[in-house]
Amino acid sequence: MLHRITHIVVLLCAACGTALAADDAAPQPDIPALVAKLTSPKYYERESALSALLERADEATPAMLKAVESADYQTRVAAVRFFAAKATPTIAPQLFDILKRSKEGEAVSGLTRVLARLQYKDAVAHVRGLMADSRPAVRAAAVDFLAALRDKESAAKVAPLLADEYSEVRIAASKALTAFGAVDFGKDVFAAFQKEKVPEARRALVEALGELKVSEAAPVLIEAVKDENSAIFLPSAFALAKIGGDKARDALVELLMRSKDLEMLGLASTALGVMGESAIPALEAKLPGLQPDSEDRFKILEAFGKMGKYVIPHLIAFIESQEYPIWRGLAGDRLRAVIKREYGEDVDVPAYDTDPKTGQKMIAQLKEWWEKHKDK
Repeated sequence: MLHRITHIVVLLCAACGTALAADDAAPQPDIPALVAKLTSPKYYERESALSALLERADEATPAMLKAVESADYQTRVAAVRFFAAKATPTIAPQLFDILKRSKEGEAVSGLTRVLARLQYKDAVAHVRGLMADSRPAVRAAAVDFLAALRDKESAAKVAPLLADEYSEVRIAASKALTAFGAVDFGKDVFAAFQKEKVPEARRALVEALGELKVSEAAPVLIEAVKDENSAIFLPSAFALAKIGGDKARDALVELLMRSKDLEMLGLASTALGVMGESAIPALEAKLPGLQPDSEDRFKILEAFGKMGKYVIPHLIAFIESQEYPIWRGLAGDRLRAVIKREYGEDVDVPAYDTDPKTGQKMIAQLKEWWEKHKDK
């Protein structure tokens, strides 16, 4: 009986193995069949077909080039997604030829973005013409393409789109002018900002004002950083740091000193770090008026810690001047971090429990180290 059972088990295992082998040997769906499934009304069928096509990208590319021009909307969208993920520079000319023939908005905007990713410069002249397209998605894609290729010669044609009817186009235009470094159009950006009502577009314009260093915008941005509930509070702080100037610096220092939580402190100190060396005198000027145990010293140290190598002698001076060990230790931590970041070196610095004599020796060594490294 046991022998018969064993024999049956062996036969069943053999049958299972044969079935599994048959499954393993089952042919994959051919490419045309997968492309046909892209028209399915069922979302998961379409996604499964696209996933299979992406896995067989080299084999599927010829069929997907045809699919971009399909009469079926879902097929066109899937084809654009396919090339957004898998297109290589070698097929850019073919995609450009299809773009020039395409009439459907999703194909035009999608292929424009694919060619932007591929940095296909031969499409620049054609894409410039798309900025006049009646469809906002196409206009936005065209502007994004020109921004990605840093086509500064298009700045004069992009600037009028700051007044486009659609916010997605206005946002694209402000980002493009930023990418171009189009300082000559800073006044246009500021004028657009003064009219803009959409919060996301206002934030993009504020970022552009900072990158283009539009000094005329500073008074408005200074007012914005006084209101923590403003939709442009965060970008305004960094825009002021990039614009620079005494009033911008004073506004950021004031923001730092009124910080009540770590989030606000992080914002203000990082913005002052972006502003850089010009902020140091204003921060140091605060120190003599502070009580020895004032937490405002910590705020100043946080700003110092976000700066470049130029802050090193100021941190050394801060350590040397402090009565409380805690401040010497905190300053030492930031000094070590700055040196590590800027020079890749690990140096000895005073800690909380360093005795005064050893601390003085360390400070002398740090000064000597700085003299040897400051010009590097």
